[in-house]
Amino acid sequence: MKTLLGHAQRQGAGGAIVLHAEEQHSPKRIPGNLELFDRDEADIVAGSRMAAGGNAFRTTLPYKFIADRCLTALENAVIGPGPAEYQSGYTCFNRRALETILFERLSCSFDFDPEMRAMAHVEGLWVPRSPSRPFMRARNPA
Repeated sequence: MKTLLGHAQRQGAGGAIVLHAEEQHSPKRIPGNLELFDRDEADIVAGSRMAAGGNAFRTTLPYKFIADRCLTALENAVIGPGPAEYQSGYTCFNRRALETILFERLSCSFDFDPEMRAMAHVEGLWVPRSPSRPFMRARNPA
């Protein structure tokens, strides 16, 4: 992810979109979420299956759903009120976010996503919750 963000930053891109390949988030909301950047209503748009309108409980194994809710509650208690979830496979970053967050200094492992959200919060960037409906065929086997 750092490679993508760094390339977008160096090329002067207006932003970057990260959509994990495990098909847990549909790309259908990308155009509408990019409009938030055009209207200056967001710096980062993070897809959330937990936000109102998402359907995480129906498409996620119960223990994963509960673990994610507990982890997010802990992160919000430590960092302050923030996203509906910190672990997201769908995130859009505008140019301001690419220039403000020092993502090169963050980890190269699974905790990169929550670190990015925490840094956005610290830097005062606006990250609205965007419900994200996963592809139904990506449903986890029971």
